[in-house]
Amino acid sequence: MKVFDSKHIEKGWAAWWQHFKRAAGISVGFAVASIIVMVHAIVPFFLPEFASRYVERLYKELDIK
Repeated sequence: MKVFDSKHIEKGWAAWWQHFKRAAGISVGFAVASIIVMVHAIVPFFLPEFASRYVERLYKELDIK
């Protein structure tokens, strides 16, 4: 895993903005999913399939791009 890669995205604001939106969306999704899964840990009958479905969705999203 690289810590710093100056060629990770193309140069320019448009490429940076697209990258920012995608990375921010994934980050927010992780944060929301974490809260839901924590609630599920306390109340096991609340959204019992959420975590596995979210991981599948995330895998497909990251595999496509």
